[in-house]
Parts: sequence; C-alpha cells; structure tokens
Amino acid sequence: MFALCCLLTACHRSTVWSAPGNTDWDRAAVLAEISEPIVALNVSEGQQVQAGELLLQLDTRRTDAQLQAAQADEQRLNAQLLELRHGARQETIDSARSQLTRAQSDAENMQRERERAAVLRKSNSLSQQDFDRAETNARVATASVGSLRAQLQELLHGTRPEQLAQAEAALAGAQAETRRLQLTRARLDVRAPRAGRID
Repeated sequence: MFALCCLLTACHRSTVWSAPGNTDWDRAAVLAEISEPIVALNVSEGQQVQAGELLLQLDTRRTDAQLQAAQADEQRLNAQLLELRHGARQETIDSARSQLTRAQSDAENMQRERERAAVLRKSNSLSQQDFDRAETNARVATASVGSLRAQLQELLHGTRPEQLAQAEAALAGAQAETRRLQLTRARLDVRAPRAGRID
C-alpha cells in the first residue's frame, strides 16, 4: 500500500435551516493501492470533485511493459492453439511423404549393399570391418525409415486431445495474467470514491 495521498470531505446536513452547532464532515481517505511514483496530481486543496474524478496518476511504465509482454504471450499461445486445432498443412504432409520415400530408397540400397558384402565376406574378399560397416549402414537406414513413417503418421492423425487441453490451459493462464495486469494498470489512476472537497 502506498501512503495516504489525499482526503475527500463531503458536507452532509440533516436539515436545510440554520441552527447553532457544529457541521459534521465525513472524511474519506483515498489510498494508492500500488507503490509507484506519482507523476501527476490533478487536484488542489479545497477543490470540489465528483465521484470517479481523477485525483492523481502513478507511473505506468513498469505495468505497461508487463501488460504488453502478457498480451504478446497471449497472442502467441492463441496462435499455437489455432495451429494445433488446424493440424498439419498439406505441404508439410507432402514433404514428410517425400522424405519417407527417399529414406525407403536409401534403406533398400543399403540392404542390397549389405547382402553383397555378406557374399564377399563369405569368400574372404571383404574384411570383417567393411562388412560390419555395411551392416550398420543398413540398420541405420531401416531405423530412419521407421522414424519418418512414425512422423508422417503423427501428421496424418492430427493433434492429440491432451495437447489441445494443455494449449487451452496455457492460453487461459495467459488471459488471466492479462486481466490481472489490466486491473493493476487501472489502479494507477487514483479516482475519487464519491463527490466531495479535497481537504
């Protein structure tokens, strides 16, 4: 809490005729809820103000920067959610199919080389090291085909419900943070809670 910044006084008389005695004043202390430097004081002592009238303004730079960052994060998460809902683009699927076809061709070539290397190894025309290398290359190529096939299947099946739920929860959190900062930003403008005179 920031320190007391000003007092509002409002005169209330129970009757309209003159009578001896003291007039009672209701005082309302107006507090700034956030600790930021005062950048503008919009009223002076003795001035009449209406309910909701701006009394003073606190420095908004820190909160504005936080709010802009939160809004940007909200936009990013919203875009990610839309991307997940729409699924993979056809161009991405076509590219994955092409990569799989190429990997399958490579795997077939590596398997033929491995078979040739096995024949040469039996006749001692090829060293064990060269045969091992051919066998390893064939296994790697086969594994690559399996990986690319799984990636293509993932693109074709679309986004999992769990991923959508996570993205929706992340977006809801970002939206809540934006609303919180908007409320904080509004509190940097200190306004009169009711009509009265600045004391």
